[in-house]
Amino acid sequence: MDLEDVSTVKRFGAEDSTDRYILVCVQIISGGRNTRKYLIRHGDGRKYPHAELFRLTRAELHPINDVTCLGGGFLKITPKIRFITINGESHDFGPAPRDLVAGTIAAHPDYQGFEINIEHAPEGKQP
Repeated sequence: MDLEDVSTVKRFGAEDSTDRYILVCVQIISGGRNTRKYLIRHGDGRKYPHAELFRLTRAELHPINDVTCLGGGFLKITPKIRFITINGESHDFGPAPRDLVAGTIAAHPDYQGFEINIEHAPEGKQP
């Protein structure tokens, strides 16, 4: 499998207003070359818990075995006003590095030009 052909952002299921997301790191070492790519996978928060998103992602990337979940949270994409909110954390995997999440989403062609808001936990509730 060539990582160049793998989309950096993919949604499982039908459209919804607020999704759970995970950030994964995929790594392939071949011919002395190390290729790493960060991926966002998200889906309807009621249907896809973070652990299920990770299971689906591993199945999508099979036979690659070096797939690591770096954390997760919640993602709200509002296409009409070109706005994305990133917040929360995964109970299964902990918080994802939100700046890396925002950068990965912003680089995807479908979301270029969207404003991205990163909501941090209130004081005393930091992960």
